[in-house]
Amino acid sequence: MKAVGPGLLVAAAGIGAGDMIIGIQLGLDFNLYYILAVLFICLIKYTLTEGIARYQLVTGTFLIKGWARTFPKFVHYSFFAFFLVWSLLVAAALTSACGIAGSALFPKGSISLWGAIHANVACIIVYLGKYALIEEISKWLIFLMVLIVVGTASILLINGQVDFSQDDLMQYDRRTLYFAIAGAIGGSVTMLSYGYWIKERGWDGVKDLASVRTDLYVSYAITALFIIALMVAASAADLEGTSGTQLVLALANVLQLTLGPIGYILFKVAFWGVVFSSMVSVWSGVPYLFGDFWKGVSVSFAKDTSHRSKVYRGYLLYLTFVPIVLAIYVDAVRNVINYALISAVFVLGLTVSLLLLNRKKMLGEWGNTQSNDILLMVAVMIFAVLAIHRLWT
Repeated sequence: MKAVGPGLLVAAAGIGAGDMIIGIQLGLDFNLYYILAVLFICLIKYTLTEGIARYQLVTGTFLIKGWARTFPKFVHYSFFAFFLVWSLLVAAALTSACGIAGSALFPKGSISLWGAIHANVACIIVYLGKYALIEEISKWLIFLMVLIVVGTASILLINGQVDFSQDDLMQYDRRTLYFAIAGAIGGSVTMLSYGYWIKERGWDGVKDLASVRTDLYVSYAITALFIIALMVAASAADLEGTSGTQLVLALANVLQLTLGPIGYILFKVAFWGVVFSSMVSVWSGVPYLFGDFWKGVSVSFAKDTSHRSKVYRGYLLYLTFVPIVLAIYVDAVRNVINYALISAVFVLGLTVSLLLLNRKKMLGEWGNTQSNDILLMVAVMIFAVLAIHRLWT
């Protein structure tokens, strides 16, 4: 745990509302292909995040700065416009999911009320706290949620209570779920935040590349393990006709039968840990991105992207308050699915930029290997199809 840090923030941001709800949906139609898809997407997301970090460690600049210096201005403006829309959607999705978690623990409060409370608490933590505090909170929340969910799945398997044949309980078609796996699991735009977190951690040169890779190995291994364990746990539940808060509570009810009242409470606590850790990570990382987009070219880390700057704190407040309205009026589960699909457009552009900026010609010996290029080209095809599907539907 001491050797890793920023990667756990990536895991916290990636293992969030989308992963939790989509993981449960996958468990209703459990099959080997979903597991393989989860593992492969985690490999793809590792490749993307490692590429972002490698570019920064070699050049000494953030990737967004590389975009502004290398590509025409309309490319930078296009990324910025999409980022503004994306950040609104992801903040609304997280607010909805935290509302579900809060109402699951305390049913007397409404989803919208608990969503607003969590958004404000996350804002206070990030606004007043330092990076070390945010990293420590994320570590403990991730440890808690992984321990509970993986432990629960193991007990269900040992007791023979898992049912892998619930085809009739599907609430979304398989194509949508595969697209959701690609779009949501492992993060999307939040991968860019990793560069700012490693800067805060003090990793600032190629000498730290090995530490970055170890950090990301652990991060995406945790992501894959958590999602698969969640699928196993969900496959043991009869969730027919349930959605939103009831989807979470129905799974918690199964754990109550297996582990007693403690299991029931622990699962709801795990769900809360998942979505709140994701919210804290997003609230911490996304304003950095806005700062560099807003400036066009970051002249200085301390001046342009500090978490104490007015631009950073202004966008933090935007993430907190503006999406609350959207979260109130959009169905929580469909909100998460929509965010997962839309985020593919941004990841497509990110992947193409890594193919261009991380070439041997640009980074020398630290440029992309052949395996890097192959995985990135596969990622381009996956996210291009996902983007076309989203635009078509």
